[in-house]
Amino acid sequence: MKQDKDLMFLASCQNDDLRTLCDILTYNNKGEIRLSEQLTDTDAYLNCYPDKMNLMAAELAEELRKFGSNTVRTICRKGEADSYETIVRRVCKRMGVKVNDCDDTPAMERELLTTICEQTTSKLSDEELDLLCHVTNCQYAVRSLDWYDGHECCQSIFGNGCRTYWMDAPGRLDAE
Repeated sequence: MKQDKDLMFLASCQNDDLRTLCDILTYNNKGEIRLSEQLTDTDAYLNCYPDKMNLMAAELAEELRKFGSNTVRTICRKGEADSYETIVRRVCKRMGVKVNDCDDTPAMERELLTTICEQTTSKLSDEELDLLCHVTNCQYAVRSLDWYDGHECCQSIFGNGCRTYWMDAPGRLDAE
């Protein structure tokens, strides 16, 4: 199993976060096992789910890469899935997020999350936006996010995941 440098952080995530990721990767929105998933039959899954998820971080990373890859292409490559960076780049392209060829994965993730925040908040009424800010403990409402005004709101909205990003200055990305 090939290690993906962008997914190595999974080993240090909280058990509940990893269990949530595992459930998303293995079950569809109807609660049925996904046809293409390969995780639930592994020894790692049988021994670690649901209480020792960090011990199966490598298997989760591999399943995530397979989940985001083209199934036919993965089969043709003898099971080798796309890198996480390739998957994020493809998602950015499909979402119309502008990224450069030299952008690394955290930069692309930041642009993707910013786009999602902007698209979501632009559709909210003033009352809904105020409620979102209240629920996420955001100090102010913003419709167009830049890293001076929007990072706190994005951090509040996305801050409960496995990997929390925040900006304290333009162009500088830190992982908490």
